[in-house]
Amino acid sequence: MVKQTASPGQVDSLVTDSKLERALVVAFALAEVLVQGGERVGIPGLLRPTASRNVIEKMAQAILHDLLNRVETEQLRDRVDISASFCFEKCDHGPTVTIGGTPIRHCTIEKARAALDEQLKANGNGQTET
Repeated sequence: MVKQTASPGQVDSLVTDSKLERALVVAFALAEVLVQGGERVGIPGLLRPTASRNVIEKMAQAILHDLLNRVETEQLRDRVDISASFCFEKCDHGPTVTIGGTPIRHCTIEKARAALDEQLKANGNGQTET
């Protein structure tokens, strides 16, 4: 499990990606290797364990689906714009979700929810609960 804390979000002066972003790349790679070895992989609360060969895409879709569900549930369609692409032709940065025109590389549900809250706050609509 990859968990976001203050330390993993730090970026070394010689490295452009945070520890969290690098950990996510490793987590997605590990998911791929585990599935190839016959194991099942999931995301607690978002994606039931699967042995599908396209596990990385399923993980990315689960994160996107969770965001879109929140937009629907909280009736935010007219206030936020969410789109996604698996890599925007930069697959080493994926999965990538765009919220309000800002791409979020190595997107996790925590990053996506925070970006959604930030866009709502920037639009003067206040921060919503997650």
